[in-house]
Amino acid sequence: MIFTHIRKNRYHDSINLTILTKAVNTTEGVDQAQVMLGTEANKEVLKEAGLYNEDVEKAGPNDIVVAIEAEDESVMNQVMKRVEDYIQLPAIAEDADALKTVTSWEQAKEALPEANLALISTVGEEAITAIEEALEQHLHVFAMSEEISIEEEERLKNKAHQKGLLLMGPKSSSGLISGVPLGFMPEMRPGNIGVVGTSDAGIQEVVSNIDHLEGGVMHAIPTGERDLTEKVKGTTMRDALVALDHHSAIDVLVIISQSPTSKRLEKMTRLLQSLSKPVVVIDSEEKSTAREGNVYRADTVEVGAQIAVALAFGDEGVETTKGFKEYTGKIQEIPSESGLLHDLLASKPQIINVGLKNIGERVQAFGGEIVHLEE
Repeated sequence: MIFTHIRKNRYHDSINLTILTKAVNTTEGVDQAQVMLGTEANKEVLKEAGLYNEDVEKAGPNDIVVAIEAEDESVMNQVMKRVEDYIQLPAIAEDADALKTVTSWEQAKEALPEANLALISTVGEEAITAIEEALEQHLHVFAMSEEISIEEEERLKNKAHQKGLLLMGPKSSSGLISGVPLGFMPEMRPGNIGVVGTSDAGIQEVVSNIDHLEGGVMHAIPTGERDLTEKVKGTTMRDALVALDHHSAIDVLVIISQSPTSKRLEKMTRLLQSLSKPVVVIDSEEKSTAREGNVYRADTVEVGAQIAVALAFGDEGVETTKGFKEYTGKIQEIPSESGLLHDLLASKPQIINVGLKNIGERVQAFGGEIVHLEE
């Protein structure tokens, strides 16, 4: 079925709405979606996609049209939450030239000597080349990029791991580093919770629930949806968890996972139980809420957020007040790494942006620094 919503008189740059469309299409239950202005040309696009109805016909050129195909109308509520979060974000600079532009990696490093992160939104082979170069420049990577094979993802993540770097993504559209939103992440209340997730939509949902409960999130790290597959083996999630465990500003860790990655997550039990901080694992495959040592398991985002906020507020009795079953088996330990990602997690990100010029401009509104690389 086709469902639509019109936001009257809320003009947004078409590039930003294209990026928002990409994010909306990752929402669970959405078969296809478009978010665009109600211009005559765009209405033709919606007609061709089979997303046209009377509401779309009435939309004006300054109205935002949200059109989705889904089996259940309730999916539209989730979609509109993402749309509203995005359009209420601090405005992206209208003058694209306001962002300093360079034409080589060398110039980018000269313009931003303390750069520690590359934000990449190119696709395919161009993205692979950019990620490779960023890693050679000793930069962590936030990759919004698509059309990267799982074999290339495995190779690039192994390379990042060997260099002590983090590759977030590919196809990551929401993240938070030191309180600075990346991609579609809304502004969050800062706090002592760190989140790692395979799903951008899941990350947004859990941080929104934490914020609603008056908890705070300092870092929200997307791994990319394939990170926990047998091929990639959870490389980014493992490194992110170890890094957050060593980060003094973080007291509680949260993992948001969606099947079919659950089996790989189970194989990480030794790592989770070896961490020094409590870990809340949110997995829809869970059948109940339980505690195993320092690992708290929840079957819904709402319950997981409640547990995380309770732990963040120092509620040591959370295992009884929430009805947890105590784990009585032996907890295995493995050696912990140290210092991983300290430079990235300890300060505001300083970003070299590769791809869409205005994708990262709002970084500056939250205290980060950014320069655009246009090769």
